Amino acid sequence: SYVLVGGMLTTVETATLTQTEVTHLQDDRLHTAIEITGHSLVDGYVGVTLNNTGSVVIGNFTHMDLYVGDGATTPLLYHHSSSGADPAWSLLGIYQGDEPERVHIGELDPGEALLMTAPYGDELHWIKVVAGNGATAELAV
Repeated sequence: SYVLVGGMLTTVETATLTQTEVTHLQDDRLHTAIEITGHSLVDGYVGVTLNNTGSVVIGNFTHMDLYVGDGATTPLLYHHSSSGADPAWSLLGIYQGDEPERVHIGELDPGEALLMTAPYGDELHWIKVVAGNGATAELAV
């Protein structure tokens, strides 16, 4: 009977921890907001400025995707360069206003702007960024 009770307690604890983790992930997604506030197309590269307008720190860029489209064909998908994908988007920097970030270096804090770039040579009509937790920002150019 001790084995049965021990097994039941372990199962209940695992289920509780899983539910807690799911709740935290949903809460993070609810409080994550991003906005595309700038873009450029220069010398075969698209540049995108992405602001964190939410209240959650965004730290894992490996799962952040950039989509770029010309309005006529299927948009191109770029994963972060750390994913090993090719082509990929690269992080140029994270800024608080005009100054480089000072808190949580390498993470996008609320109020900070991330500058990303990716190779792109066509006409630019549409940009979309999807954070690792599913939060999105979209801009028709």
